[in-house]
Amino acid sequence: MLSAAAVVLQVVGLVLGAWGVHEVRQSLTGATSRTKAWMKARVQQARRWLCQSLADAWNRLRRRPITRTVSANLTATAHLSGTATITVGPRPIDPDAVTDREWLALLTEQFQGVYGHINTLRDQQAVDREVAAQQVQSAVSGLDASQRADAHRGLSWVYAGLIFTLIGTVLGGFA
Repeated sequence: MLSAAAVVLQVVGLVLGAWGVHEVRQSLTGATSRTKAWMKARVQQARRWLCQSLADAWNRLRRRPITRTVSANLTATAHLSGTATITVGPRPIDPDAVTDREWLALLTEQFQGVYGHINTLRDQQAVDREVAAQQVQSAVSGLDASQRADAHRGLSWVYAGLIFTLIGTVLGGFA
């Protein structure tokens, strides 16, 4: 009788332990896929921002206008929608009507504007890096907490299985 109870406890312990190992494995697999998806989204976001920033800087250097499209929709009892396109570009220059001194002043103004814009971009980039680092840290800590909770749930099943197996082994030793 005692040996049958020991065998049953050992089998229950093995089943609980196997279930716990399965839970831990699933939690680690799910965390890996969530981490990959999050990293892919961040890389795409950074790529879009970088491409837009480089395109804007290149257009400024080539004295081409930078165009932004803004859309707005308002739905109430009636439907109203609109689109506005804003084009900002350099002022036109008539080379025949400009003296050398005015031309040099205009070029100096444009170079100072470019340098000012470069400094602004550097400052913005530093702020963006800090914000990105904080977002990555918070996301990683969130993933870590989720992973730990899932793994803890699985490990509790493993521990329960070990306890049942140990009790069954001890009872089997006395039988």
